[in-house]
Amino acid sequence: MKIPFASKEEVIQLAREYDNEQKPKNTELESYLVEKMPKAVTRKFVEKEELINIAKWKWSGGRTWQLVDKNSAEDIKDFTKASFATHNENLRIQILRGLHGVNWPMASVILHFAFPEKYPIFDVRAMNSIGSDTKYSNELWAEYCKTCQEFCQKHNVEMRDLDRALWKSGKQ
Repeated sequence: MKIPFASKEEVIQLAREYDNEQKPKNTELESYLVEKMPKAVTRKFVEKEELINIAKWKWSGGRTWQLVDKNSAEDIKDFTKASFATHNENLRIQILRGLHGVNWPMASVILHFAFPEKYPIFDVRAMNSIGSDTKYSNELWAEYCKTCQEFCQKHNVEMRDLDRALWKSGKQ
């Protein structure tokens, strides 16, 4: 698995292109998540409204929001609290997948905004940009996280910028 960029400048340029093409609504939701998710980590769980907004940010269609809305506030609290508390990386993402409407991509979005320096978003476009398939698994998730973390450290790049650049590259 290899990140297709040679420099920080390339990442920043693609991240800007991503920003320029996003709808204002998505930009507003992203600002909301950047503000709210660190607070969720501090309180040790995600609230229902936050999870619904994560679904709205990830998918513009309403089906996922409807699935996420089926979760009770208590279930969301319990699942996210357990996920945030564990030190087992495989278990961390698997716990989140136990919520209605939350599969690999959505679970990775929760982790990405909750722990922005640590987790990329597991997305079909990002996987396309690194030449990987989308047969999501614990092994692929672990390898993808490690590859992105190492790239960010080596090139002094923020994970959010790398994620936006990977998404943009995969879309092209």
